[in-house]
Amino acid sequence: SAGYSAQVVRNVAGVNKARVSTGGIYLYTYDFNDRHTTGTTEAGVDVLSPVIGERSERKVYKTERMRRIVLSAAKQSLKTKLAQVNEPVSVLDFIQNAPKDALRLIAYCFEGEKHSIREVLEASGNDHIVVLIGPEGDFSPKEVAEAIKAGFKPVHLGNSRLRTETAAICAAMSVYYKYM
Repeated sequence: SAGYSAQVVRNVAGVNKARVSTGGIYLYTYDFNDRHTTGTTEAGVDVLSPVIGERSERKVYKTERMRRIVLSAAKQSLKTKLAQVNEPVSVLDFIQNAPKDALRLIAYCFEGEKHSIREVLEASGNDHIVVLIGPEGDFSPKEVAEAIKAGFKPVHLGNSRLRTETAAICAAMSVYYKYM
């Protein structure tokens, strides 16, 4: 399975067809599927970038198929700009190369001190946001430790345990609502 890099945008003067970049949200998760891609595209992402991790089930990523899904979702949701679909990278490579000027967040299921994504977004003035979302089997402890060591802040998306594709859409919408 692979994941996302997404840049959420905001309305310009309330016109739903026109969007302007606010800096970005990059969503990374292992489970790349149609619902995931469609939902985050409809939320206004600009970049989708698959990430392969230690617990990834899917190791093959069909970039061209995802581009077709993005095109269809962008048309349906009246987006004026297509999301860029990148080739996959490993989770650890992404963590090491994540934008240093971004608010960097990681959402995972196992125990640990975490803040709600809403609280963290509200407290931050940064409009360049990176969110790592765990796969069905969650991130490995090594991946989480490396992300935290690299400056990622642990967050949760609420009290419910969400499927990977739902978590990615939830995170994208959280950022969308902040900037709409």
